Amino acid sequence: MRRVCDALPAVLGWAAGADTPAAAAAAPEASSLAPFDATILLWSLSHSPAQPTHTGGGRDEAPGSRRRLAWGLAAAALRRQQELGAADVATLAWSLAKALGSPQAPQQHLHQQQHPQQQQQEQQQQQQQQQQQRRRPEASTPEEAAVLQALQEAIQLRRGAFSRPQILLLARAAPRLGLWRPQLWTHLAHGAAANAACFDPGDLPRAAAAFAPAARRLAPGPPRAAERDAPSDAETAARALRQVYRDLGRAALCRLPELRPAAAAALAAAFAGAGQPHDALADVLAGAAADGVAAGGAQGWGELGTGRLRAFAGDVAAMGASAAARERLASVVGVV
Repeated sequence: MRRVCDALPAVLGWAAGADTPAAAAAAPEASSLAPFDATILLWSLSHSPAQPTHTGGGRDEAPGSRRRLAWGLAAAALRRQQELGAADVATLAWSLAKALGSPQAPQQHLHQQQHPQQQQQEQQQQQQQQQQQRRRPEASTPEEAAVLQALQEAIQLRRGAFSRPQILLLARAAPRLGLWRPQLWTHLAHGAAANAACFDPGDLPRAAAAFAPAARRLAPGPPRAAERDAPSDAETAARALRQVYRDLGRAALCRLPELRPAAAAALAAAFAGAGQPHDALADVLAGAAADGVAAGGAQGWGELGTGRLRAFAGDVAAMGASAAARERLASVVGVV
C-alpha cells in the first residue's frame, strides 16, 4: 500500500495531460508500476466518483484523463501479467470495465457477501440492464486494443484457476469491454458449469444473467453442411454456454425450496433473456408460483405484485413451460 501511495502523484500527473513536461516526466514512473500495484490503483479508480476531481497540481481531472488513466493502469498491470494471480486478473478486468463507464455495476469486493435484499435489488437491476443499451467502453486506439488482447490472453492462461465469484465477475466484465473471443467464453462457461451445483441459491440468477449477453451473441448458427465437419470455435462456445444453463437449471431444481420468489423470477427472466429453454425448470417454477398465489401469496409470491408475476408468466413461457403450467399460472395471476 505504501508503494501505491508513493506512486499516486506520478500517476495523477500522467493522467492530467500527455502534452505537459510534468506528465512526460511522470509517464515512465507511472507506466512501470508493479502489476499488483497497478491493479490496486485501477480498482481504486473504479470506485472513485466519475466527476472531475482536483489532482493537486492546480488543474482538474478531465473525463479523458480518467479514461487514459484506466487504460494506462491496465497496460502497466498486464505488461508483466505472469506476476498476477487469478483473483488479480478478475479484479483487473472488472475494475477496467467499471472505471471506463459502467455506472450500474455493483461495488462489492470479490470476497464480500451480499444481504438478501441487496441481491434482490441487484437482480432487478440486471433485468433492467438486459432491456437497455449501455455504452460499451471498448477500445478506440491500437494501444487500447492491445490491452484487451493481453487481458483475454491472461484470462485464458488461467483457465481452471478462477473461483465461482471470479468467474461471474469475468462473465460480467467481458461484454462491457467487448471481449467476445469464443475460446474465452468456452473456458468461462466450462468453469461455471463445473461449479453450478455449488452456487448459492441467490447466486443462480446472477450467474444466469452474467452469461446472457454471450449466450445471445454466440447463439448457434445454421447447421453445418456435413456432420463430419469440425465445429467452429463459436459453435463450441455456444454448446458450452448451453451446458451452463442446463446445469444452472438442474441446480435450481435441487435447491428450489431455498429459492425465494424474487430470485425465482429473476432466474426465469435471465433464462428468457438469454434465449435458453429449460422446460422442466419452467414447469416447476410456474407451478410453485401458481400454488403460492392461489394460497393467498404464500411463501412471498404475493409480494411480487401483478406486474412482476405477469412478466414472470411470460418468462416461463419463453423457457418452454407446458401449456397446462402456463394456463394454471395465468388463471391465478390476476387475483393478486
